[in-house]
Amino acid sequence: MYPVVLTNLAQQRCVVVGGGTVAERKVAGLIAGGASPIVISPDLTAQLQHWQANGHIQHLAREYQTGDCDQAFLVVAATNQRSINQQIAQECHNRPILLNIADAAEEGNFITTASHRQGSLLFSISSSGASPALSRYLRQQLSSYFDQRYATLAQVVASQRSQLASLSSAERERYFDQLLAALAEEPTTRPNHLPTEDL
Repeated sequence: MYPVVLTNLAQQRCVVVGGGTVAERKVAGLIAGGASPIVISPDLTAQLQHWQANGHIQHLAREYQTGDCDQAFLVVAATNQRSINQQIAQECHNRPILLNIADAAEEGNFITTASHRQGSLLFSISSSGASPALSRYLRQQLSSYFDQRYATLAQVVASQRSQLASLSSAERERYFDQLLAALAEEPTTRPNHLPTEDL
């Protein structure tokens, strides 16, 4: 596995095939990453309809057709029909396409992670498919510990980046120690149970 963070997705053709809850989760991640995905499905969940109405996605209200993945940079097959997901995998095979097959990860070339966003910070957790529940639990741990304070810290550091560059290593270390000490003074809460579903 080789973890990466994709950028500039607004400039790329991203296709999600499927209009159910699984597709909704995949689309949510793409929108958060800056994409305006094309969603191909006869029907959409209420949330997907909301995103369409607000211009966050494009909707092709029909079944998948051969050639829909042509020119795509990224494709997600998230239908509830194994044969269609398999067809998409076969069509994308040996093409320069990032491909995620929701019901058969081994047929694609990337998997999604359990992610926590806090301002400009992005934390991603993967169990490599071993336990989605464990990934979600660890994401909950991250989200409870790395709260809005850390997003604010990132903003502060970004705004002072040029000044920090002129400091010595020891001075920068003291600066960060002071910021982190201030954060540590505020209490945090952490989940203390491991979800048992999908272990």
